[in-house]
Amino acid sequence: MKFERHHEILKRLSKFGSVKVSDLSNSLNVTKETIRSDLNELARLGYLTRYHGGAFIVLDSLDTIAKNEIAYALENYDTAQGIKKGHSTMKSQVCVIGSFNVDIISYLPRLPTIGESLLASNFIFSPGGKGCNQALAASFADTDVYF
Repeated sequence: MKFERHHEILKRLSKFGSVKVSDLSNSLNVTKETIRSDLNELARLGYLTRYHGGAFIVLDSLDTIAKNEIAYALENYDTAQGIKKGHSTMKSQVCVIGSFNVDIISYLPRLPTIGESLLASNFIFSPGGKGCNQALAASFADTDVYF
């Protein structure tokens, strides 16, 4: 139950930017004390900032927390191999092709050769998203990352 409440609180914070103890208490069918405890715990973890009667979130704080957690995990533990860092590292190259890159490729007359740059003269997309997160994560794993 606690995990589900925390998930719902973070989801609402992401959507609305702030939450009130009374609203959460009513909608989640728990006491105000339970919600206060949940908000205090999430604040200690750095997910939100408390104020009297509720909590708010800085727009980029979840993104920052996610990046820090990814970096920490990659710096300290290789989960794929189950080996502590320092014993074995990834010595390969990683190429991340996110949806932005796939969208750009659709406007090119042909695929580029190694080391070649082609100019896409007309596209309406913006970079970011999952591919960016994957490239960031891979960059902390001692790999050469191409995005």
